[in-house]
Amino acid sequence: MTGYKKNCVKKTVERNYTLDILKGYGICLMVCGHSGCPARLWIYLFHMALFFIVSGYLWNEKKVDTLNDVLKYIIKKIKALWLPFVVINLFFTITNNLFCRIGIYTNITLANTIPVEALSAMGIVKKVILNLLFSGGGQLAGATWFLRSLFFINVVNAIFTYLFKRISKKMIFLRGGYVSHCYYRC
Repeated sequence: MTGYKKNCVKKTVERNYTLDILKGYGICLMVCGHSGCPARLWIYLFHMALFFIVSGYLWNEKKVDTLNDVLKYIIKKIKALWLPFVVINLFFTITNNLFCRIGIYTNITLANTIPVEALSAMGIVKKVILNLLFSGGGQLAGATWFLRSLFFINVVNAIFTYLFKRISKKMIFLRGGYVSHCYYRC
């Protein structure tokens, strides 16, 4: 039978509500930690790592079986992590001078605050370029560091997973060393 296509049934995976609850706790702990809660130092020990752990738990090696899969995965992460980073940071770059003028930003150094001053036209251009290169941040966009970190760990993991699948099983111990090094550096 030429032109015959098999009926493919897409396997559906049930949502894991435990992970949703863990992410919710992580969000609440992040808000508490950044609001000056007395337990903030304790919260800082693990609240962001919780998001990386959940992300790692959801990782599926089948996402990167072929080089084409790796490229699709990277494009997906660009849309999901890089694009929001750029949009958020561009918004705060464009509104920087307005926020300085009306007092939302301050140039006074306070605890956990990055002083901000009005930008020249060239300063705005430089900051836009930095935003496009996945750099930047500031008083209100500083929390986007998480998107950058998650993007890089996901992309590096996808590339290394793809490469390690092509290396002898005897070399698999290198992967454990790589993972340990990445989490140590983050």
